[in-house]
Amino acid sequence: MAGRDYLRRVLIGGNKAKPTFEQLIDELVKPLVLLNGRVRSIPPLEQRMNITGAKVLVVGAGGAARAAVFGLKDRGAEVWVFNRTPGPAQRLAKQARARFASKGNLKKMQFDVIVHATPVGMGNGKGPPALDAKDMNARYLFEMVYRPAETRLVKQAIAKGMHIIPGAEMFVHQGARQFEIWTGKPAPLDEMMNVVQRALA
Repeated sequence: MAGRDYLRRVLIGGNKAKPTFEQLIDELVKPLVLLNGRVRSIPPLEQRMNITGAKVLVVGAGGAARAAVFGLKDRGAEVWVFNRTPGPAQRLAKQARARFASKGNLKKMQFDVIVHATPVGMGNGKGPPALDAKDMNARYLFEMVYRPAETRLVKQAIAKGMHIIPGAEMFVHQGARQFEIWTGKPAPLDEMMNVVQRALA
């Protein structure tokens, strides 16, 4: 019951003002970050692959992308950063000692996973996806956007035969870590996932 109540508060909210995508991701990532700024774990990816040596494209250059880039680099992944506006992606790549991916090179590149870490597609957004279908060459798409469950980017990935790691899964794992820190008890992951799926349906 405690897990349900916790996630309801996060999803439905006790505050009148809705958090932005970046604010929400920042709050979810905080419990996973150690004092030295490193990320403790990335469960949705670690359950599916060995991150060490994996080729990963992170799409975005904000707070969510930054957490993903540094977390992946810390685990030995080869990381490229792409953003529609190149400047922020170039700066993030330099800070993290990752690589910058230009729009012109994407269609020629192959990755193990693409991590989408921008708010594009969140809610009722009708803008174009953050990546064109021809530029999505990977085994997995890790979609951080959790509402709707099937964004246009996810639909593109499915059409290309990619495996999907949904945003709801990240939401639950990181929410579970918060729950464990605050309560000192194991998080009921299955129960929490059911709550999230019903709330986002």
